[in-house]
Amino acid sequence: NLTVEFSHLIDNLEGVARNFLARSSETKPAAFIGEENSPEAKEFGAVTMKFSDNEFGTCVMFSLGPKRMDYEKVSSLIHFVVRDLIR
Repeated sequence: NLTVEFSHLIDNLEGVARNFLARSSETKPAAFIGEENSPEAKEFGAVTMKFSDNEFGTCVMFSLGPKRMDYEKVSSLIHFVVRDLIR
């Protein structure tokens, strides 16, 4: 059931974020769907993007959603927000 899977993902969010950080790019958003995600997020889709900031160091921004989400729109949003943050 998705509720249980989502709860498990939230319980392991730090590990999921570390996984996304290691696999993300600083040049463009990356999409991970289902089994491409970490084991905790395999029932979901994710769009991620890495960025570096003088205050926080290397970070990752990501959006989790259903496997059928609009990846193009989410990628555009993530890219916009990351670029705005590092100005």
